Amino acid sequence: MLGALAVSAFLLRGEFRAGHSAYVAVGEDPAALYSLYPWDVLAARELRAGHFPLWNPYSGLGMPLLANLQSAVFVPWKWPFYLWPHLRVLDCMVVLRLALAGTFTFMLARRLGRSRTGAGLAGAAFALSGYTFKHLNMVSVSSEMWLPLCLYLIAHMKERASRGTMIASALVWWQVMVGGNPEAALYVSLIGFAFAVLPAGAERPARGRLMASFFIPFLLGALLAAVQTLPFIEYLG
Repeated sequence: MLGALAVSAFLLRGEFRAGHSAYVAVGEDPAALYSLYPWDVLAARELRAGHFPLWNPYSGLGMPLLANLQSAVFVPWKWPFYLWPHLRVLDCMVVLRLALAGTFTFMLARRLGRSRTGAGLAGAAFALSGYTFKHLNMVSVSSEMWLPLCLYLIAHMKERASRGTMIASALVWWQVMVGGNPEAALYVSLIGFAFAVLPAGAERPARGRLMASFFIPFLLGALLAAVQTLPFIEYLG
């Protein structure tokens, strides 16, 4: 984890110079600069004033803030920003997401029997890929970064399910769903489902193992995420 943090921070060191920011940098998509960061600032102001960030009065005649889902209010990397709303906090969030994506991939590869070198290369390939850097500051990464950890927990619970692991998996699925990008959440969910259902070897996993490794944690995560996903469904209408 520390190595992944160091590598990520080194690669993004230029974005921490005065007048630069990794979070609001405009690559292909200027959404972080013109939408995500203003929503973060508004959510921070509302929470610090003791109000739940439900409404954005500054766009048109007003529009939902929490229910647009891309506001990603429940992503924990943003909570320090709500307490100390400085742009550098969000820049650190970008570095942390990269480091965690690489670390989770390393854990999954080791779980699947790869060597430490192979697992390290897998982590670097995922975290430092062209796709990840292209969408570095987009909300999709907040969901996609959890994919290797979801698969790791599914593989673990296929062999030995426990209440603690199931709770941890439910919290991870919660983060996938409130990450801010419904398409990314769908892709991660479908891959997790396929990984749980497909046999790991000659035998198809038993129904009880499937329930414990995927369905129960997924449903618990969906229940936790309902505070934002249900308003989002209504907002789409």
